[in-house]
Amino acid sequence: MRIAGYVMDRARALVVVLSKWDLVALPTQQKKAERLVFEKLNFIDFAPLVTVSALKGAEWMGFFV
Repeated sequence: MRIAGYVMDRARALVVVLSKWDLVALPTQQKKAERLVFEKLNFIDFAPLVTVSALKGAEWMGFFV
């Protein structure tokens, strides 16, 4: 949360990245995890949320495009 606060104070761009996404198997767990992140970081609700998994390669291409 400290880094997100610095980003806000300096009016910089921000992307929230959730790693190890392959460990969150069920869609209901995924939605719950996403909600929890935005509850904790509610002051950065403008930032896109990207989920990544190095094991499965999920979302990496979309992240860098």
